[in-house]
Amino acid sequence: MSIVLLNPAGVKIWQKSPLQGVLAISFVVQISAAVGLVGYFWFQNG
Repeated sequence: MSIVLLNPAGVKIWQKSPLQGVLAISFVVQISAAVGLVGYFWFQNG
């Protein structure tokens, strides 16, 4: 299976980024989204 990306610069950035950094960023984004949604619903339901 091959993945074709339109942006060659994006390919270079992706190849240089370590797996640990990618996983850490995705983890932080998921936690931030969960906290944001809980806060939003908490304020909505008051």
